[in-house]
This record gives sequence, structure tokens and C-alpha cells, in this order.
Amino acid sequence: MWLPTLCILFSILGASVAQDDIPQHGVGISSPETIAEEIVEKITKTIQTKDPKMISGSFEKNFTFHSCIGDLNQNKFIELLTQIPSKPRFDFISKYTKYVGTKIRFFVTAYGLTLTPGVTSEFMLTPHGHDYKLSEGSIISCSGYRNQNTTDVALKFLDKWANAIRSKNETLISELFAPDFTFKLCKMEWNKEMFVSVLKQLPAYASSLSSYLFASNDHGSFIEFTASISRFNRSEVIVTFYLDTKDQKLGHMFEASCLTS
Repeated sequence: MWLPTLCILFSILGASVAQDDIPQHGVGISSPETIAEEIVEKITKTIQTKDPKMISGSFEKNFTFHSCIGDLNQNKFIELLTQIPSKPRFDFISKYTKYVGTKIRFFVTAYGLTLTPGVTSEFMLTPHGHDYKLSEGSIISCSGYRNQNTTDVALKFLDKWANAIRSKNETLISELFAPDFTFKLCKMEWNKEMFVSVLKQLPAYASSLSSYLFASNDHGSFIEFTASISRFNRSEVIVTFYLDTKDQKLGHMFEASCLTS
């Protein structure tokens, strides 16, 4: 899902984009397809800046994104956008773009935010003078996501995860992970022993982890969920977890907001 998803992040990577490089457009001048494509291009460029103020220029203040487990307001949605890859891939679906009254409805598909296939979202553009801004967005299909039991399991595990890390108890921390657990970061990969060692040595200020769950999916033998995890009182990272349904242990984690080519 274009989120943000969700995801999540031990390194915050940024790039500089000049305002002059961002395309402009006008109400009543271009076709709805052209206007929507320019909005997608503008957002793609401003995401690279990691600057919430620049990104927010494309959104109405009362913008709402209807995710699979709840609504995100403008601030939360933009916060998540600042965490996704610096070069995300957004495919614009022009054949479904059309006017709805004075508004424009269009669809985009985002890739690379999780290991799942790209997910399509619908957005509405509302005219503002000689410009358009995003007023609303939603995931097209939440099949497998709107499972309250799956969401509850994920939230319960995140609480268990935070409590174990705060305890500094190596046994409790180790019990979170399967023997063959791996955590794939952007530039390295940790096995269970390495990651447990890192977690148990965190200083006190870094052990108070908080999280925001924004996607969960039941695959039968395992649950996949993506959450924003506080980055040790400094910022957030977006991480996708793979939790074994039977033994409730993590088999795999990966950092979902790495810089892509």
C-alpha cells in the first residue's frame, strides 16, 4: 500500500529537490489525466526531500486516508510518506481518471513498500484556485487486511516485543524470534544472535519503543504486518514483520524504506 504503508527505518535518507523542478498545473487548462499525473510526479519528487512542509503542499488540511486498519489524517499520512524509499515507484492508472463534479478521481499503484505485490489506492483531487490538492484517499481492496483478529494478534505481539526489550532479559528477548530468524536492513542482515545482542544492549532511553500498526495480513501459517517503530526517541522506522501463527515467533523482519534505484 502507498504508505505507508507503511514502513519503517534505521536510516533516514534524503535528497535535495528544488521547488522549480516540481511541475505546476492549472484548473480548467489540462485534462484530468494530465493533472493527476502531475500531482503524482510532484509528490514523488517532494517525498525525496523528506520535508513534511514541501510534501504537505499537495494535500488539503483535512485530508484523510482510509487505510485497511483505520483512517490516517494529513499529518500522520505525511509523516509516513517521509519514511518511505527516496525513489518510490508509483504507477499511474490513467484510464480510470475522470472528473467527479469539480473533483478528479484517479488511481495509483505503489511498489516496494512491503514484500507483497503493489497495492492500488484511489485518490480525490479538489480544485483550489488555479491548483488541485489531494482531499481524500483509500485502499481499493483490503482483502485479508480487515481481519480484526489478525490486527489484535499483531498489536499484542508489538506490546510483547516492547516489554521484552525494556526488560533487558535475554531469555524474554530471545523468545520473540525463531531459531532461523533474520532481519534484513538496507545495508546489512542480522541473524537472531546478532539482533538479540543489539536489543539487550540498548541504553535505557532507547528501550522505550512505541509503534503504530498500519497494515496486517493473514497468510494462514504466518501473519505479515507492517508498523512504524520509534527510532530510539529520535525518529521512526517502518518495519515489516513475519510472525509464525502457531508458535508466535518472528521468522523474519525487514526494513521497508530503503533507498531504491
